[in-house]
Amino acid sequence: MSVRLNQLADQIIRESTQSTSNGTRSVYFDEIQERYHVPVSPDNGIGSMLLNILETRQEMAEIEPMEDGFDMVFYLDYCPNLDKSQMPEQKNEQEPPAMQMNL
Repeated sequence: MSVRLNQLADQIIRESTQSTSNGTRSVYFDEIQERYHVPVSPDNGIGSMLLNILETRQEMAEIEPMEDGFDMVFYLDYCPNLDKSQMPEQKNEQEPPAMQMNL
């Protein structure tokens, strides 16, 4: 069972990181059942096992369980199809000059 759940986590992560344009994605239990033929629900134990596996993945910045699925946030380095226009601009922060102490 854990091998199958690890494979399922691999598929969810791969498809989610490939399809997100902003680093976030929600996946729903009925979608998992339909696409992967795995009966996931919050109270059958499979949902919590899958959550535990997903939480440990290096691509995952944050995951929140929902009543009917998972809300996921990925590290942007793993999301090749980001829409740069949706991303907040990063300021070029320069380090302040080092303070000199003349004694």
